[in-house]
Amino acid sequence: MSNRRSKHEKKLLGCIFLDNSLMPKAIDRVHSDDFRDEPNGPIFRAMIELFDEDKNIDLAALTSKLPEIPSAYISSLVDELPKPPNFDTYLKTVGARGFGFKLGVDAS
Repeated sequence: MSNRRSKHEKKLLGCIFLDNSLMPKAIDRVHSDDFRDEPNGPIFRAMIELFDEDKNIDLAALTSKLPEIPSAYISSLVDELPKPPNFDTYLKTVGARGFGFKLGVDAS
């Protein structure tokens, strides 16, 4: 997996972590199977569960749902975000390219 794609996965999750109102847009465009870095798919699934339960997506809630993923990794999702984060770019990379990678083609 490309380093750029890996970073975009984390940045997409970081954007949602910072602004829970982005979740509906992410759910419409991305599936947890689109994430290639191992912890990111489960994190996205947990975010969906929290959103569906009308709960805040924050560090405490995610670490409670995902005790197997270190809280340091979850909190690091916001470390590399530019100001302001470019959510739509990350969404396109993870969603569109994720589909291509599942089929074994590069959807560049």
